[in-house]
Amino acid sequence: MKKAMIILLSVMMFTSMLIIPGNTGDVEAGAPEIESLLTPHAPVRINNNTDFATLGLNGSGTPVDPWIIENWDINGTGVGYCLYIGNTTENFVVRNCSFHDAMVNQDAMTLWKADNGRIVNTTFTLNDFNGFMATECTNITIENSTASYNWNYGLRFTLSDNCNISNSNIFSNDFPSYGLFIDDSLNFNITSNTFMYDGIQISSPIINEWTSHHIDTSNTVDGKPIYFMKDQIGGSVPTGAGQVIMANCTGMTVENQVISNGADGLTLAFSDNNTITNNSFVNNMRGVHLTYDSYNNTIFLNNFFDNTINALDLVCTNFWNESYPIGGNYWSDYNGEDLLSGPGQDMLGSDGFGDTNYSSLHWPINYSAVDHYPLFYPTNHTDAINPNSTVDAIIPYWLNSPYDITANASDNETWISNITLHYRFSTDNTTFGSWIEFGMDEAYSWNWTFDFPEGEGYYEFYSIAIDAFNNTELAPATADAFLAYDTTLPESEIFQPDTFWLNNRTIYLDWNASDSLSGFGDLTTGTFPSHENVDMWTRYSADNTTWTPWTLAVENMWNGSVFNHTVLLDGYYQFYSIAQDLANNTELAPTEYDVFVGFDAVLPIAKAGDNQTISQYDQVIFDAADSTDSMGIVNYTWTFNYASQDLVVNMEKFNFTFNHYGHYEITLEVRDGAGNSATDTLWVTVLDTEDPIADAGEDQESDIDIWITFDGSGSTDNVAVFTYTWTFVYNGSIVTLDGMYPKFKFAEHDTYDVTLTITDEAGNSDTDTMQVYVAEDITQSGSSFAWIVVVFVLVLMVAALGIMMFYFKKGTQTQMDDRDRREARSHREDQYEDEYEDDDRY
Repeated sequence: MKKAMIILLSVMMFTSMLIIPGNTGDVEAGAPEIESLLTPHAPVRINNNTDFATLGLNGSGTPVDPWIIENWDINGTGVGYCLYIGNTTENFVVRNCSFHDAMVNQDAMTLWKADNGRIVNTTFTLNDFNGFMATECTNITIENSTASYNWNYGLRFTLSDNCNISNSNIFSNDFPSYGLFIDDSLNFNITSNTFMYDGIQISSPIINEWTSHHIDTSNTVDGKPIYFMKDQIGGSVPTGAGQVIMANCTGMTVENQVISNGADGLTLAFSDNNTITNNSFVNNMRGVHLTYDSYNNTIFLNNFFDNTINALDLVCTNFWNESYPIGGNYWSDYNGEDLLSGPGQDMLGSDGFGDTNYSSLHWPINYSAVDHYPLFYPTNHTDAINPNSTVDAIIPYWLNSPYDITANASDNETWISNITLHYRFSTDNTTFGSWIEFGMDEAYSWNWTFDFPEGEGYYEFYSIAIDAFNNTELAPATADAFLAYDTTLPESEIFQPDTFWLNNRTIYLDWNASDSLSGFGDLTTGTFPSHENVDMWTRYSADNTTWTPWTLAVENMWNGSVFNHTVLLDGYYQFYSIAQDLANNTELAPTEYDVFVGFDAVLPIAKAGDNQTISQYDQVIFDAADSTDSMGIVNYTWTFNYASQDLVVNMEKFNFTFNHYGHYEITLEVRDGAGNSATDTLWVTVLDTEDPIADAGEDQESDIDIWITFDGSGSTDNVAVFTYTWTFVYNGSIVTLDGMYPKFKFAEHDTYDVTLTITDEAGNSDTDTMQVYVAEDITQSGSSFAWIVVVFVLVLMVAALGIMMFYFKKGTQTQMDDRDRREARSHREDQYEDEYEDDDRY
């Protein structure tokens, strides 16, 4: 027992070492760590509680044993959504998953009236609509997950309550740059999330659906905390904010902030009589957003730099400037002039204010919300800190045409004045030349059309930003981004098989491809090829005359050397290959084909003809002309055994004479060009028409009443004698005997003609005759005398027998008398001897 317990504990310890991290519990807070190898899975739709079990998921739906969806990689291409869960109340967990490439107007993951869900360590990326969408849900948690590069929102909640979002990365969601959108919902707890080029948006006409949320400063935008101010009267927002959201606030001040690279830099809802001044809003989706009963707020002496929408006032009862000469705000998209001055901007001479109002405060334009004194120059912030910029990653790595390179930049105090792109070149990706300035861009969004001035080869890039105070970024130690340029077309070829006709439905074709630079599937750069490949194209003809159009047969053979293609129809096939290298250079289609083969998987039909019955020495015509094949027969083989020899004839038609009797099986095998074969059999029956030879034997002589044996053994047949029949006339009647050796006793003197008739099994017959001479018996002339003699002899024999019996009996008696006399005499002699001995006289 002790030994068994030791073994059990050892097994348990070893098993515990095999548990894969991330599959047995929650992931620690921080950046998501989804396993690199996920299981590809088709899109899934769960529309009630029972669907969880139908999918065969682990769990039972209780809080302590929820349904588990994990380690799935779902591509929504062609379906729309990746994962849909609706009309459920049971507990579920989605963890360690990746949802991507959902189609237009479809969310990667959709929850509809689904409660009690938890999403952990999951990514939502590259979807054509929202990464995640929850509608009319409660008690939903998202943690340690990533939402990025989705066309619409990263995460969106509508009419959903009591949800939690924590420890997640949310960045670069395209439009309208809201990583997290909370719509008409209550009681959200949002902590420790990281936003970049994104942020939080709340939307609801009900004040409680703003103020019921908890959003603390552990959330950041552009590395700076989010300040969520609610139900506050007076005071100010701490400096250094990444995003500011004010709900039901009155009499507060927002100043000296530099808010950049987010969604809404500043949002006011149900807030009035607040002052926003001396701030810079840079490169946000919207610099300032005033909505839902936000009245009488004053916004002046702020800088709005390169925001997609510098400001949005949906209420239009706010003040966007102070009176002259304090003025309004600096707008980077203001296109007016400063040629006039004065409170009415109707006097000659510039005064630092735009001569016309800035009215782009509502989309498209709301003229009731205007800045009457837009600043012609930014406000005088002190800025001695260099800006930062980075060239965006270039995807794909290999290119074959000019590419729009983009950069992003930030500055803590002011705005970016310009960015210069620098590059260097190498022919071997090892030895690079000096850095060269390519061009300067003075307008956001910082992009350059790079036309590869050095030709084919390898390029590296970095950018240098200069802000409004001429602070210049230092050159980085390493490149920000890199790419390679290749415009040379690759080459490929499929090799002709040794055999033209094929009969395996899977056709295997060897191929080879070459490329001078980028190659096929070379992953040394760390960039996974998306469509670099060698494709096989094919066309078909049933008659080798009329061909179908060329169609793509096998795609993306970038990591193999053998195409395999399944064909369904017999006929003719032609193939060629098209190579596409990592730079997306595509080989031109050939003028002809690389490979030409025939395919035939249908067996031919062999027709040997009908069975035949002939006589010996007749000739049979064997003809396979009725045999058929869809692609044609190329070989006819007849086989049979004749006269103890195996004969083979390779002809469609031939004649053969059968001299020998027998029953012959003739087999025909036909074969087409693809090696398909079929057989058929006919029988030839050769009748025996050769007569046998009868031999009745030598003539015989015999006496009367003597058995005579007839001998037909000398008879012969090419096969065998079947019957022996002997006939002759005896005593006026026909006698018939059967067999090779019959017997007969003749009782009368005569000469008899005996005929032997023999037949074989085929009915052929022959006869032969022999004579039997029966000699005359001497007793036949005096029969009375013979009887006298016989009687006399019998009498003599009886008399002799009687005499012999008399003398035998007499001899026997005499012998007995002699014996008695001898015994009596012997007795007397004994008496005499006794008397003599007793007599004293002697």
